[in-house]
Amino acid sequence: MPEETFPGIAGSTLEQHAPGDPLDRVVVDESVSTALLVVLESMTPAERVALVLHDVFSMPYAEIAEVVGRSTDATRQLASSARRRVRAQRRRPVDEAVPTRVATAFTEACRMGNLEALVA
Repeated sequence: MPEETFPGIAGSTLEQHAPGDPLDRVVVDESVSTALLVVLESMTPAERVALVLHDVFSMPYAEIAEVVGRSTDATRQLASSARRRVRAQRRRPVDEAVPTRVATAFTEACRMGNLEALVA
């Protein structure tokens, strides 16, 4: 069974599904960034290093093993564990209304010139 990887983590097909409105694109980008941070924070530091270096930068496990101070097999297991965490996070329900509310509030604050609301 081929090993699953997550190229670019956020997904290389994001551009294909991005809304046409630039504000919508900002909301999508922020949602992906926030989701990525949540997933990365759920990992151990060694899992994060193994996942990012292998799946994002295509670094061989042997080289990553030197960085994390573990064997190649242990490093492969770290990346596998990290991928399981990513898959588990994907299964969590997402409240689609939150990004819309944030974008609407942001747009309204910009339109009204309300700096305090914009910062909030």
